[in-house]
Amino acid sequence: MIDDEDNENSLSPAALSLISDILMAQMAALENKPLADDTRSLVRYLCRALSQEQARDVESALVSQRELCMRLIEGRRILDRLQNASWSEVQRTSVGDSFEAEAARAWMELATERIALAENGWEKWLRRGWQSVLSETRNGAEDAQAVWAAFLSFGERLKVSLSVPRTALARGGNEDAILSMSVPQGVDITNIFAEMTSSGNLEVVANIMAAEDSNVEIENQSVGLALKLNGEIWPIGITTISNGLAEWNIPEVRSILNLPAGKISPRFLHFSFPVGDNQQAEIYRLPFASPVMDEKGRAIADETAEITINGQPRWEDGCIITSISLPAVTRQKYPHHHLVLELIVAEGNVQRLGEWPVAEWRDEPLALKTPSPGSPSMQLTRMSLRPSLQTTKFCPYSYK
Repeated sequence: MIDDEDNENSLSPAALSLISDILMAQMAALENKPLADDTRSLVRYLCRALSQEQARDVESALVSQRELCMRLIEGRRILDRLQNASWSEVQRTSVGDSFEAEAARAWMELATERIALAENGWEKWLRRGWQSVLSETRNGAEDAQAVWAAFLSFGERLKVSLSVPRTALARGGNEDAILSMSVPQGVDITNIFAEMTSSGNLEVVANIMAAEDSNVEIENQSVGLALKLNGEIWPIGITTISNGLAEWNIPEVRSILNLPAGKISPRFLHFSFPVGDNQQAEIYRLPFASPVMDEKGRAIADETAEITINGQPRWEDGCIITSISLPAVTRQKYPHHHLVLELIVAEGNVQRLGEWPVAEWRDEPLALKTPSPGSPSMQLTRMSLRPSLQTTKFCPYSYK
């Protein structure tokens, strides 16, 4: 019989020694790991650009290495400085053997990589859907992370536009009449109801009918739904037409994008029949609502400024060139602000590409030119108006 009082939960001296040796070996391995080799992982950890498993590995190392914790804190400070500097300044900082130079090189690598991979991520989005991209993002797929960061930025701009009064940009027109759809001739979409629910979902109901002489089969066919803003289209769901009615219930859209609950205008939706016809619309010359930031870089609630992009940006000699117009109402209201152009690199992490004083604009558009790590699509860029800062370095421009 075993004496429970003497043997319960006990280990032999040999077993205790073995466990101690294993733990000591693991701690030694972590402590002896060169910290310089971790700079790339630290930068990607700070930018949420690691898989969940890789992030846990970094966090495990942080528990046992105080110096690594200090580097993480310093790395965040360095990234904050780099992200608010010009791309040319980031390139200059990357020269050398210091930790700051290593962090700058890791940030440059990530930014350049994301531009290159974004197109592949977009193709995944179209083929597999946004929920598949979200899953791959969490598993560390870099192309998925690139397009997911762009989607979250789109959500920020959509949230701003949802706060704009209905006729602010329509110049007195009926916004609800501006319906975006890719459908065969003779197909009509009417009676659209769309709402962001309190549970975080997007619910949309629409009647889809075909004219009798159109010879288009509607019943039991698939139809796609996308969110749309200023020509930027993000497919988010597919449903089947039944008795001339299409219904979508897209989970988590509102909660993921942090959008307000309530009904939304059909102008923020795009319908495609057949599914897959979701090409980006060519409406770069329409005005859009840009956020206005305070001195700390926070968006001011319910305040936007009108900006117009004139045509697709172009890429020349390592620089992105974008033609921008600011209407008189924007120039008069924000004469001491700057227009800031940023590149979306990762979730919550952007690179400032350039900024220009609003006071430099006239009625003519300006061609803004600034160094960039690549030729990003408009999905990977964002614009805002911000108060002037004494340390600002202006970027080149010309009237065009």
